[in-house]
Amino acid sequence: MAQPTKRYYLADLMGDGGEFNPWALTIQNYNVPMTTLKKEASYDWGLAIVETDDHSALLADSTITSLPDFPIDGRLSSINTSTVLQMVVDLQARGIDAAFTVSADGYADVIQSIGALLDPAFDVQAFKITE
Repeated sequence: MAQPTKRYYLADLMGDGGEFNPWALTIQNYNVPMTTLKKEASYDWGLAIVETDDHSALLADSTITSLPDFPIDGRLSSINTSTVLQMVVDLQARGIDAAFTVSADGYADVIQSIGALLDPAFDVQAFKITE
């Protein structure tokens, strides 16, 4: 059996924010351990970290954007150039100005910058699987 791996994703919002239909991320339709972040009302997406031994359903879902499958403590320069370019395209497709990727030293810097868009107090080191 495969070992569970962690990946970061961006996912569309669902719900209307009301008492009976609160905001949630489409990724929450999957029964996998995850932690999500959605606080800034001006974005129609949220950030999630997911741990599972099979990411295939998430990767196939058109409402979910996978970020590179790479260790959080890895240097951005160690990620294949085409993978980084695809990440930039994917971020831009969600309306995210990906200029921060130019000055990012590590993958944690990228996730930190994305999380800070949703919550200025976001701390990538504290963003862990909680359920």
